[in-house]
Amino acid sequence: MKTTQTFYFFCFFSTLLLHAENKEKTVIYSPIGKRDPFRAPLPNQITRDPSAVGPLEKFSMEQLQLKAILRGGGKNRVMFEDPEGKTHILFEGETVGRERALVSRILNTGIIVTKKTVNYLGVDSISEEVISLPNDELDLYGKKKSQ
Repeated sequence: MKTTQTFYFFCFFSTLLLHAENKEKTVIYSPIGKRDPFRAPLPNQITRDPSAVGPLEKFSMEQLQLKAILRGGGKNRVMFEDPEGKTHILFEGETVGRERALVSRILNTGIIVTKKTVNYLGVDSISEEVISLPNDELDLYGKKKSQ
């Protein structure tokens, strides 16, 4: 019986010691290397004049439809249709959509647009998206798809 009491006393005492050690440990928050949660994620962003926004920058990329690729005259062009039914012709290097995506390459049956996004830490990332003409029989380079 004495060994059982000793065992229980030891368990109780060690639990008290562990609990006392945890109370003494304090964590101090250090803001070094962390972003300020009360500051906007894009500091010093240059605001643009709303009158300088192009007609295609009023709509998002999902709302615009690629209608045609125009070849000839030395430069390739693309034709987009906005939700209002108006058509717009763009060259490589021009911006399109509310996301200000850049028409980086015009192919035979589609285009490649480059989007620049900024995450919540202010880090830039670049992604490319392929937008194809609505023709399922041809691939992006104008060749018939193999089945």
